[in-house]
Amino acid sequence: MAYEPAWAPSRTSFDSLDTEIIRILQSDGRASSMDIARTLDEPVATIRRKVGELISSGVVKIRAVTHPSVLGLRSMCLVLLRVKPGFSASEFAASLVEVPQIDYVATCLGRFQVVVEILARDPREMADVIETRLQMAHEVESLEVSPYFQLHYLQPDFTRPAEGVPAVGERAEPLDGTDSRIVAALNRDGRRPFGSIGADLEMSESQVRKRVTRLVNAGHLRIMGVIDPITLGFRTSVWIFATPATGTTFTELADAFAQIPSVTYVATAAGRWTVLVEAVCRDEADVLRMLEERVVTMGTLASFETAIVRNMYYNIPSAAE
Repeated sequence: MAYEPAWAPSRTSFDSLDTEIIRILQSDGRASSMDIARTLDEPVATIRRKVGELISSGVVKIRAVTHPSVLGLRSMCLVLLRVKPGFSASEFAASLVEVPQIDYVATCLGRFQVVVEILARDPREMADVIETRLQMAHEVESLEVSPYFQLHYLQPDFTRPAEGVPAVGERAEPLDGTDSRIVAALNRDGRRPFGSIGADLEMSESQVRKRVTRLVNAGHLRIMGVIDPITLGFRTSVWIFATPATGTTFTELADAFAQIPSVTYVATAAGRWTVLVEAVCRDEADVLRMLEERVVTMGTLASFETAIVRNMYYNIPSAAE
């Protein structure tokens, strides 16, 4: 995996045209400058320059968004940790992204100070990371592990409407080796020319294009612009840990959370909390509105707990060996 620290783009000011371009790239990361110019009724040269600036400055990262199992990472869990007094949660969190199997770490305000997501090839590898890198860490006071039953919903486009936008969900079958290598290449650079990928894999450009189109049409892959939510004014992320009401299945509760526009990630899991949810909001007041208007009113919900994210650290997953 390639390490990326908490988002630190070299550019911090944007005009209204930048914002519109970002929104289009979130929907289709491979949209051409000509197509964007046509949509926004702007000169192609202007759009080409702005797209280049947004990507080169790190504001927009074009990635292949897919279920981790596509890359051979079939065992997943979320680990919730408390750090011992006298230790820095931020320093500990930053150190964890050096572990290849850890793809996401967040420092939080709440009962848990650090949230860690592990993606591993199998349960044995996942357990080894938990035991050797987390349980034995001298900074850790306590931890809870929630192994995933299913990554239920993955939708990094936090500007989406509530309904009608496809998300990447659980795969029923693995990809073949060629598809996995194509996805891994697009995960590193979602705008990489298909001809270049094909040259590495001894395939034609048209063969790569057909495979990518099939994966996208089947809902197994999205190529999109992934951005820091702060760029578009979404300054507060929150984790919600929930349990279903009596008579409600895990899947029914997960489905209910997936209908909330602010929600970008839902997993069902074993442990104290059986549905794990990440949401992106404009500010703390927006979080409160979401909780009061959309969460506590759920008839499918028995109880929940929240943790406000302070900072995020993450890796870019690549295909397992």
